[in-house]
Amino acid sequence: MDYKTFLDFVLAMENRKTIPSLQYFWKILDVYKKGAIDTFVINLFFRDVIQKLESREKFGFHVEDIKDEIFDMAKPKVPMAITLNDLIECGQGDIIVGMLVDAKAFFEYDQRESGVDVDDLDDF
Repeated sequence: MDYKTFLDFVLAMENRKTIPSLQYFWKILDVYKKGAIDTFVINLFFRDVIQKLESREKFGFHVEDIKDEIFDMAKPKVPMAITLNDLIECGQGDIIVGMLVDAKAFFEYDQRESGVDVDDLDDF
């Protein structure tokens, strides 16, 4: 990874709410270049997030539950197929992307109602 690519990645990670950031991550998430991500792609990405969490002794996450939650959040026009436009229009694309590519972002989302201050955790 060269310096420019690294900067693009960092800027996209730090500005996930923006359309250019969602477009950046879309190029990564749309692994089959079909214009939509499905349950297989969600499983593919979330499996690594779960591995990272379990390596930090955070357990109890089930791909099926998270997959359903992601589809509920995205509200795709075509059932079980999330497009870039769905991510942008749902208003929660940044959260969905974070859940799929960043273990800490997923853990923060998962713990949002628990009162745990995840910023105090040094595990990530």
